[in-house]
Amino acid sequence: MKLWDQFLDLKAQIHNIAADEDKRHENARFLRSIESIERTLKRSLRGAEYRILFTLDDPQAELVKNLLKEAKENEQRY
Repeated sequence: MKLWDQFLDLKAQIHNIAADEDKRHENARFLRSIESIERTLKRSLRGAEYRILFTLDDPQAELVKNLLKEAKENEQRY
């Protein structure tokens, strides 16, 4: 039984490592998006703006990204 418990413990550790890695990738993607938004705005975001952006799910974040891209393209035309 002890071997089985060790296996389950190892399995849980591997799962936690994978979850941590996924979280790191998610955080890195979020930071790249923030940097892109700040470059487009030509200013740093404020605390409230960070909090709102952090709460967006993927479809909402994609919509904001597309709107900013469209605004930037329109700005370059005029």
